[in-house]
Amino acid sequence: MNEKPNKNTAGFSLIETLIAVSLLGLTFAMVFSFARVVTRSAAAGTSQVAALDEVQKAMTFMAQELQESSTRNPANYSVSPDGSALSFIKVQGYNVFVGELESTFSSTITYALQGDQLVRLEDLSDPADGSYDLPGERKVLANGVQSAQFGVTGDGRFTVTLVVHRGDSSRNRGSSVTESIVIRPQNDF
Repeated sequence: MNEKPNKNTAGFSLIETLIAVSLLGLTFAMVFSFARVVTRSAAAGTSQVAALDEVQKAMTFMAQELQESSTRNPANYSVSPDGSALSFIKVQGYNVFVGELESTFSSTITYALQGDQLVRLEDLSDPADGSYDLPGERKVLANGVQSAQFGVTGDGRFTVTLVVHRGDSSRNRGSSVTESIVIRPQNDF
């Protein structure tokens, strides 16, 4: 029972080993490439969701606040010449005098793009007393804003368009979201 092992079945030849290593390397390269594509897609999806969330929060806030203003009188609002800023007066409440309603106003509010932030600026000075001057209030409504456009339509509605970007814009990675809304003011002053 002492049989000699056959020379052809004792091991792998050099060519068989090279072919196996090449196939294994090709398989690893394909798996790595697929994993990289999946990771990039997931990151882009996350960026898209973050940008959409950012723009929707800002739009909801502005819609609620702009509804409390008026476009009936052009003195109640102004849009910058390039459309990148909007200033308006918001109704604080009403007083009743001899059967007539008189609006009480808050200070002037401005939405403007500063760098890549959409900010809300509120002038806290007392318009009735020029000597009483307070610093304004600044609130960031959205980060990563590439552009903001404000306007007023012919029938007195505010228009707002925001473009928000999330991700690495220097390497063309990430996502941009563009949202537009039209808001009808509910006050008539």
